[in-house]
Amino acid sequence: MDVTDLLFALAIGALTGTLGHLAMPHRLRVPLWFTVLAAVIAAVLASLVAGAMGVSETPGTEWAERTLQLVFALATVLNVRTLASLSRMSHRR
Repeated sequence: MDVTDLLFALAIGALTGTLGHLAMPHRLRVPLWFTVLAAVIAAVLASLVAGAMGVSETPGTEWAERTLQLVFALATVLNVRTLASLSRMSHRR
């Protein structure tokens, strides 16, 4: 993983985490920093997975790696949202 991959991971994770946080219902009360941090970590992990799969070093734009970063970040934001709503439901009982 080089500097470009890390910068893309930070950008994709920050953007996905922020937009995912804005899409969450206000009642879930998940902090913005947590959603963004989780998405950034997922995007960095996706870069490592792309490197292990051998799709990290291709000529031109590394679309497979960027797609993996976006999918990992989106899945993480959805999981944060789901866990927050499940936690809220369990506290109601």
